[in-house]
Amino acid sequence: MALESYFHLSNSNDTGNQLLTLPRETSIIPSASTRQVLEIANALAAICVSKPRSEVFAVAIHLDSNSLVIFVAENHDIPETTKKYLENVLSILEEISREAFIPNREQSPEIQEAVVESFQERLGMTILRQTFEKFLASFVQRDRTWYARVAEIKEQLKGNAELAASFDDIIEALDIVHDNALAYYNDTKNESLLDLYTALTIFDDMIRTNKDKDIITRMLAIVDPGDSNRSAMEVEEDDVDVNEDNTQRNGFSMTRFIYRVLSIVIHIRRLLRLAISTTSSQFFFRKRYFYYCKSVERSIIVDPQEILKKNSFPNLKAVCNKKTTSSPLHAELVVFETLLRFVLENRVQPYWVIGVSKLMCVGCHTVIAKAYPKVLQNHRTNLAPFTVQGCHGKMYRSWIAPDLSFTNSSLGFDLDSEVRTKTEDFIRSALIDYIEQRRLSESSVGTGINRQQRLDNYEKGTSQETSRNPDGHVIPFF
Repeated sequence: MALESYFHLSNSNDTGNQLLTLPRETSIIPSASTRQVLEIANALAAICVSKPRSEVFAVAIHLDSNSLVIFVAENHDIPETTKKYLENVLSILEEISREAFIPNREQSPEIQEAVVESFQERLGMTILRQTFEKFLASFVQRDRTWYARVAEIKEQLKGNAELAASFDDIIEALDIVHDNALAYYNDTKNESLLDLYTALTIFDDMIRTNKDKDIITRMLAIVDPGDSNRSAMEVEEDDVDVNEDNTQRNGFSMTRFIYRVLSIVIHIRRLLRLAISTTSSQFFFRKRYFYYCKSVERSIIVDPQEILKKNSFPNLKAVCNKKTTSSPLHAELVVFETLLRFVLENRVQPYWVIGVSKLMCVGCHTVIAKAYPKVLQNHRTNLAPFTVQGCHGKMYRSWIAPDLSFTNSSLGFDLDSEVRTKTEDFIRSALIDYIEQRRLSESSVGTGINRQQRLDNYEKGTSQETSRNPDGHVIPFF
């Protein structure tokens, strides 16, 4: 009862009982090979999403010498049309991989060199048709807020012709993508879809390979307050409402907007790279099996009032009294449960990676990336920690914990109870930090660097706005 109750708390000064939002987190990826598998799992999850909101897919992968098993879950049951679509995408990727395969090739070729245009268009149009409704939602901010932000940035870049020209190029390319998206929306013919895909790939290529890409990267870091410490993946995997997240709190973020527009092309490019990779060239050659996880809904009792009695949480309030509620298990937790069962019953080792179509919520991330690995440290078992992308920081009221009691007979210890206890410890600690940070922020005056200072620093060569990964290397815009 206790664990889920933490998610039914809110700030006492929020009249609308808004969700608690903790800091975002990015997970540490242990190796380059793990990162590649995670990017592919994330990509496969993301290309399944067709609705603008409230649709989340999770994907895991098992690979051996003969077979490729793809585990897929959604918060609700997966439509048959989505299953057929995903299987079709994998078939196209196998065709591309076989067409591009050259034995003993020493170095992976470029996509344009190895994949004929017709294959690229076929794959791109197939995925874009499935994800178009979600993609179109990326443009809903082109209202007064959008135009005001564009005008603000142009004013900000006055006096620096080089940066202003780069920004004008970006806006012109976005306008072309926008016009083609509306054309396909009004006339869903293949010709219109191909025009849209072509416009997106041109825009993507401009951002990634432009001779002035360093200027673009630095310029976008300058004009986007609050985004300089976020990586590309954090932006593209996050489906937080842009209008709410940016215009009300941080100002409209041009960087985040661009990544939302380009995210589907980024995922397509990652899948193509895997298909033609020399190290993974036969990834799609294996016999494929799809395991579509059934959605899970469970009833729980929540009592946030009891949580407040047992913990010192000043400035937090309960949003309900003790009650019984029923909620679906989040997709990533469905995959988490399924993979543990798969490993224990079949005694095989999958890739210990879970890809998701967006960043995880606080509950899922705490269970999978924090509590579960911590519990494993105290036991000898053939289980291993999972690598995930990160956490967007929101604590959803509908969240429920996984049921891992099925593992007890195989493991010889109570994994379910230990994970729940450790998750509660992490959540309680995070809320204490959250309360303290709010107290400090409300009692201090900000001293952040303003935009003109950032421009001045850039021109002096002293800007420090570029994002860095945990190893200290610069994370490029593209």
